[in-house]
Amino acid sequence: MKRIGIFMIIAAAALVFACATTSGGAAGGSPAAGALYTTDFESGIGDWAPYGGSPTIEVSTDFAHSGTQSLKTADREQTWNAPALDITGLTFNAGAYAVTCWVLVPKDSPVSAVKMTVETMVEGAKNWVQIAKPVEAEAEKWVQITGTFVRQKGLESARLYVEPLDPEGTFYVDDVSIAPAPEEK
Repeated sequence: MKRIGIFMIIAAAALVFACATTSGGAAGGSPAAGALYTTDFESGIGDWAPYGGSPTIEVSTDFAHSGTQSLKTADREQTWNAPALDITGLTFNAGAYAVTCWVLVPKDSPVSAVKMTVETMVEGAKNWVQIAKPVEAEAEKWVQITGTFVRQKGLESARLYVEPLDPEGTFYVDDVSIAPAPEEK
């Protein structure tokens, strides 16, 4: 009987951990297979915050890749004024992580291309790592950005941000997913 009780506690703890590390769903409303984190912003802004300067980030119903909401970023003055997510706790083991998101720019936005960057702190030194090459943006069309973040030993912090190449302009992010990268064969 004791073994069954311990097993039930372990199973419940695993379920709580799994629910706590994902919010929302990935494209199509279902979590990506093996994802450590997904969001479609249907439950709000979550742990996303403005990065650099003071861009405005908010959940919006203007555009959505899936569901009815996405994350809108406006009032930017620099390329790196963007929405950001602290991924330090999500990438707890050294190794590679696949990161995916969808981005849309409205017709009146000067944003021409978007990339993903991670600001890291390793042994007291800050570094900015581009994890996805710039993807050309087309007015009012969703484009997928995919990249790989490799967690280094000694990592103290890591912040993912979606970064347009143009210093001004509004853009939308939706269906973000972070998962262990498949091993190369």
